[in-house]
Amino acid sequence: MDPRRVTWKAHNLRHVTEDHPERGVTKEDIEDVFADTNRQEEPDAVHGTTVAQGSNRSGTAFVVAFIELSDGAAFPVHARRGRLKR
Repeated sequence: MDPRRVTWKAHNLRHVTEDHPERGVTKEDIEDVFADTNRQEEPDAVHGTTVAQGSNRSGTAFVVAFIELSDGAAFPVHARRGRLKR
């Protein structure tokens, strides 16, 4: 999968990195997930988002919920460490 550009605004950056410090997610972690050519993406119809599952450059797995913008960029709205629970 091709890398996907990430769009940040102050409120989504704060929400995914600062509002939940217990998750230990950084801006770089999220950007790494969207640069991961092995990431998987799937729609989440319940929440109206898309979910990406990938790894940061040190190999830690993350799940990132995002809104796909009209230009194809990702607007992250939620992130956590780990894999999707099935």
